Amino acid sequence: MRRIALIITLFFAPISASCVEHLHALIACDTFSNLKAEVINNKTSLLKTLETIAAQTGMSLHVTILTGADLTDRAVFSWLDMVRKTPGSVALFSYSGHGFRTSNYVEAIPFLFFTRDTHEFRTDQFYHQLESTGARLSIMLLDCCNNVTGRGFRGRPKSPMGYNFPGMKKLFLETQGTIVIMGAAPGGTSWYFHGKGGLFTSMFIRSLFEETQNENASWKRLFDRTYNYCIEQQRPFSILNISSTGMNVQLRSP
Repeated sequence: MRRIALIITLFFAPISASCVEHLHALIACDTFSNLKAEVINNKTSLLKTLETIAAQTGMSLHVTILTGADLTDRAVFSWLDMVRKTPGSVALFSYSGHGFRTSNYVEAIPFLFFTRDTHEFRTDQFYHQLESTGARLSIMLLDCCNNVTGRGFRGRPKSPMGYNFPGMKKLFLETQGTIVIMGAAPGGTSWYFHGKGGLFTSMFIRSLFEETQNENASWKRLFDRTYNYCIEQQRPFSILNISSTGMNVQLRSP
């Protein structure tokens, strides 16, 4: 299988170098698993969405894509070194593939399973290291199951490039803290549909574009939208520990 490891740097808007904020994103997709076609769809949708975020906020976008044999523990933790070089940036980690938990594991965030290495990736440890990078805002999107080991699908959302989303600045430039949004609550599963990617990723992107049409966009409302779209088939889960202009939010999904 061909190995894919891409690092993409895109610059949007003529902002002086001293004012540019950085958005570091790692898109990790386990294409060695039986979900290859579905996680590739997630990758495509997320990349387009990140480009829209950068265009709307004027942020400098740096995307690392890890698939196939390049998706390893070492490669994921190495990405954190890149984030540390630009303190005060936004760091987004996305994973599409298999996840699980053990019966005596008490944390809400699931382990990830990298098919190539056939062992668990300790997401709980990664979470704490991500928090310590100096990033102003840290985001984790986990489209995987969270259990001990439908009715239709709304389709992959279109990425409306060229539209105006004033709320992007509120979410990505005026917020600091840590966000974890998972496709499945502890004990739950995350649905993938053949040829259409993951339900959670698709509905998160749809909700992002809907919520950011309002300049006073809210991460809490964004999650609530995603939750309501998914609840017929799975129950997403979030951990928000963030602050923005005039607001502090600390909550976990019920």
